[in-house]
Amino acid sequence: MRIPENKIEEISSSVDIVDVVSEYVSLNRKGDRYWGCCPFHNEKTPSFTVTPSKNLYYCFGCGASGSIFTFLMNIENITFVESVEKLAQKAHIEIGTYNEYYEKDQKDKNALLDLNNRVAGSYHYILLENKDGKEALDYIKNDRLVTEEVIKKFKIGYAPKDRHWLFSFLKNKSYSSDFLNKTGLFSKKYPQVSFFSHRIIFPIHNRMGNVIGFGGRQLEESGPKYLNSAENDIFHKSKELFGLFFANDAIRKERNVYLVEGYFDVISLHCAGVENVVAPLGTSFTEDQAKILKRMVSEIKILFDSDLAGQNAAIKAASLCESLEIKNSIIVFEGGKDPAEVLKKEGQEALKKKIKYSINTVEYLISMMHGLSSKRNSEEWWEKLKTAFAYIKQIQSEIQREEAIKYLSNGIGVSEEALRTDYNKFSNDRGNKQRHIPRTKHISNNSKHINKDDRFLVFLVLAKPELFKVVRRDIVAEDIIDDEVRESFLTFEEAFRIGTLTLDLLIEQLPSSDLREEAIRKSAQGEFEVNPEKIIHDIINRIKLRSIKKKRSTIEDSLEKVNDFSSDQALQLLQEKMFLDSEIEKLKVRANGGTAE
Repeated sequence: MRIPENKIEEISSSVDIVDVVSEYVSLNRKGDRYWGCCPFHNEKTPSFTVTPSKNLYYCFGCGASGSIFTFLMNIENITFVESVEKLAQKAHIEIGTYNEYYEKDQKDKNALLDLNNRVAGSYHYILLENKDGKEALDYIKNDRLVTEEVIKKFKIGYAPKDRHWLFSFLKNKSYSSDFLNKTGLFSKKYPQVSFFSHRIIFPIHNRMGNVIGFGGRQLEESGPKYLNSAENDIFHKSKELFGLFFANDAIRKERNVYLVEGYFDVISLHCAGVENVVAPLGTSFTEDQAKILKRMVSEIKILFDSDLAGQNAAIKAASLCESLEIKNSIIVFEGGKDPAEVLKKEGQEALKKKIKYSINTVEYLISMMHGLSSKRNSEEWWEKLKTAFAYIKQIQSEIQREEAIKYLSNGIGVSEEALRTDYNKFSNDRGNKQRHIPRTKHISNNSKHINKDDRFLVFLVLAKPELFKVVRRDIVAEDIIDDEVRESFLTFEEAFRIGTLTLDLLIEQLPSSDLREEAIRKSAQGEFEVNPEKIIHDIINRIKLRSIKKKRSTIEDSLEKVNDFSSDQALQLLQEKMFLDSEIEKLKVRANGGTAE
């Protein structure tokens, strides 16, 4: 759903950011700001500020920042649209949408959510109340030691053996065949045959608590052990995490999360009273999933199976965390393959105790190589070393990368010089590219034109939106060489045209998180409170001077290629150059306070 900007502005101006933040943070007023302990990182001395005049928050400790919408997105782990909807409800404002297409799209999604919630309830009822669910319930309670409280919390269910039952059940509830084909619950080849049969069902909830999909675990040795319902408009496996809805409060409190492999691992930890735990949906841990957690936690603790596949998956997840600059560590289980097995063999308290201790990933890699110490220089040992190199390559901090190499050197008993030589060869070897997770941030920065003056133009306009009328009088988009600033400038133009040029709205529309965070930081630090008019005039002058010099340089290049200086083309180029020369002199005079150099 796309919400009109005038509605977003109305909501923003109708809701007090201090009131909203105060529901999560204890704030005290000091001058024109409110201060409190940051909800996004652990601290004892308040460094988190809310500035109501600008409708922004900023933490001087961890750099968390944004508008009232961003705050709700991060604290509740919801989308921008969901944050707008929540604040609109708080302000008793009706939200309209741009056109019928978006209305229909939202209506279809709501219908899918409604159906999924009903199906989850039906599966759950069959598990707990119907004799058909007895085998599954006995397995869950007796073999997996899952409490009834947790079964009800997650709405765990059971899909009957009859593959036609669900279709008949839903048809009797007046759902059309065409609609049921879009749900991902039925076979594409045989539309009346249910995707799940004789399986334990795990409803997959989104961050608002609605059921968006299902996972099914087999009860007999036939077919894949785990299945997920097919993807559709509301369910994308790579962008969701099992258990996140139930982990929100604990994550907010603990500021870390346990990343486990499967549904029963999440369930087992909840049985032990540990709620800050999530799992990917039957696939590898993805970049989208990591980015969701990055907004919420300061550390991801990886707890995968202790078998070879689990070890490799743990390293892969840790490497992804490093590429996104997320602190990570790994938990190693002794005497148990995974949380579910520890719960079954040793009980809740033992499981709770085992997850308290994690080790850094390099230490984990060293322990894997120690198991091969008798096979030093074997192919298997070298493969593990390459895995370690691939992980170290993802470390974004040069200092931390150096420390990791030293640590690895000491741990495996290889001289630092020799290890560094092999690491450098590995890093430069194109043949190992497939092991390297691209550093998205690094690549994108290389492809961008970044300019300090252009960026300060954005920061000033965001700090003092009323100055944009001065900027647009002298600057056009073509004068700007910074890609992100040019995009921001066009956004400002549109906002100015329709009258929605307000700080909190513009902040949300900046093209990158880096630009947004820097803009909020400078605004929060009050960098442009003193004489902003002079600063912006100076920046406009430098940008115009740069732009005109560039045009003059292009004309001079053209003049060098002219053979006949009496031609019309040459005369026109000379006139343009003379005009640009005079404009440059005027700008230099303005820059020197009205006196020529």
